[in-house]
Amino acid sequence: MKTSTGYGSGGATLDDLRLMRKHAPPHVQVKAAGGVRDLDMALKVREIGATRFGCNADTEILEDCRRLGGSETASAK
Repeated sequence: MKTSTGYGSGGATLDDLRLMRKHAPPHVQVKAAGGVRDLDMALKVREIGATRFGCNADTEILEDCRRLGGSETASAK
């Protein structure tokens, strides 16, 4: 289940994701489309239960992750 196309002005909000995760069956994956612009937000959407997110800042997010010592958990595919 995806929050939106990601082309709007705001993108996924944490409240949107909480609502979707609350009402979606456990086997349904939730994707945050847009709104994830840094590692902090990526970690927040993951904590809420989103299994994936779409963003344009993937390089910056991975660099931040590596800088913080998380290189073994971040891989670009």
